[in-house]
Amino acid sequence: MFNILVKAHSFKTRIDVDSNDTIQQVKHKIQERHDIDVDKQDLYLGGKKLENKRTLRYYNIGQNDSIQLNQINVPGGIEIIVKNQKNNKPTILQVKPSYTIEEVKRKYEEEDGLS
Repeated sequence: MFNILVKAHSFKTRIDVDSNDTIQQVKHKIQERHDIDVDKQDLYLGGKKLENKRTLRYYNIGQNDSIQLNQINVPGGIEIIVKNQKNNKPTILQVKPSYTIEEVKRKYEEEDGLS
């Protein structure tokens, strides 16, 4: 057993996990603690979406590593990943297909703290 850091837009939390836990099991632990439906969670490591059936060991996730939680809550929305060209840091955005480029830029600035 060890713990990992889960970073979401509105909170950060540590959860106890085992290297043989699947991503699906990690999502259930997040749901138990933060009441976020498993179906409304996407987990990312370094900008790559983690597959439910894979284990933490498969992704080489260990003690004190951090993963990003993206809550899927934009009705009819889509996810996009924007990488900062200066530091290569990925930011996951939920947008609607009707958003203009300006709206996407504004949302990115808000999420990434650039505004």
